[in-house]
Formats: sequence, C-alpha cells, structure tokens
Amino acid sequence: MAGRIQALLDATGKPQTPPADSGLKPSTIQNILNERSRRPQPENVALVAKYLGTTVAYLETGDENTKVSPLEGENTNVRMVKQLNSDKNSLTIDVPVLGVSAVSTGDEFLFTGERIDYVRRPERAKHMQRLYAFFVAKDNMYPRFDIGELIYVNPDIPPSVGDDIVIELAPEDSKSTGPNVSYLKRLKRRTPEGLVVEQFNPHSEVSVPIARVICIHRVMTIKDLLGV
Repeated sequence: MAGRIQALLDATGKPQTPPADSGLKPSTIQNILNERSRRPQPENVALVAKYLGTTVAYLETGDENTKVSPLEGENTNVRMVKQLNSDKNSLTIDVPVLGVSAVSTGDEFLFTGERIDYVRRPERAKHMQRLYAFFVAKDNMYPRFDIGELIYVNPDIPPSVGDDIVIELAPEDSKSTGPNVSYLKRLKRRTPEGLVVEQFNPHSEVSVPIARVICIHRVMTIKDLLGV
C-alpha cells in the first residue's frame, strides 16, 4: 500500500500532509509511508483514497482495473466504508484461520495444521466452502502484503496469471522426509516445465518445476470478497 500511495503522491503532486478539509490527520499518510502504521484503519484508507483520487480497492490490491477517476473513486470508497462498517453480527464467523510457522531463512513458511481462530465470512464468500485465512508471516511480498496481515484464500478457484497465490511445494530431494513448504507469491506465467512466480521484496522471479508443486491456491482480493 505504501508504494502505491507514494506513486500517487508523486503523480498528483499532492503533499504528504493533507489539508484540514480532507478529514485526515496531518500525520496519517506519513505514518503509512514510514511504516509506523502498517495496518491503517479502514476509514483512514478510504479518506486517503479519496484525497488521492483513487479507490480503496486499488490501494489495497494494486488492481489497475480499480484505479479510477476521483469522482468514481469517491463513490466506491463510500460504498466500501459502508460495507466495512455494516452490522458485523450479520456475518457468520466460520472461516478458519490456519496457523503458520515462519522458517528462519528464506521466504517459505509452514502450515502447522492447527486452526487458531475463526473470522467473519464476507457476504460474497458465503458459497466458498473451503475458504480459509492466515496471517502473513514473511515480508517478501511487501508492499502488497504486510507481515501480520490477514488474507483469505480459496483453494477452489484456479489461479490465473497475475493472481497472488499460496503455493505448496514438496522438498527438492524426493527422498527427503521433511515437511512440505509454502510460499506467498504472484503467478507470473506458466511454462511447459512448471511455473514462474514473482515476489516484490526484494523483487525476483523464480521458476518452479511442476513436479514439486503439491497445490496452488488463489489469494482473494478485496473485490472478490466485498464486490468493490
């Protein structure tokens, strides 16, 4: 999010300290850019989007299809805030949060096999039977995802090129008895030999042999879950 905000500030020439009539505190944008506010409040994200003439969905996901004009962005943001502030009691709390363990080196992590919590099921996800969530354990996809950010994943929607994914891989040594490892990446392209995946921090692309791929699950976007 921070990278997209900075790019929009540069493009629009607007200052990091917004005017009083924006509804934002003078330090709100600076705190996001300086990572003092790694998980800003939804209402602040909506106000930042309005100030920069874009949408909450674009700031959250980077989806260029949601990077709209100021007027359209304002309407979308109002709709987004209404959904986020709607009666939470109307949403069932049945999406399992899976436990993960960060490996000390590299960008891989392990699913522990535990269900550590349950979170609310967004309205548009009510028919996604195997939907699950987990807290991001690594910063290799920053600024797309922050450490500690909760993301929803649907194993039943085949990912397309450009989608963010959770990919589970078998050990490189086929004789190894070690656990499978998982990665949070973006699907860059498919090849006859396997997949090419991308990360942002630091930026790199890696080829993954198809023989090692156990499963690929699609990370759901704000648009997928809320319809904005």
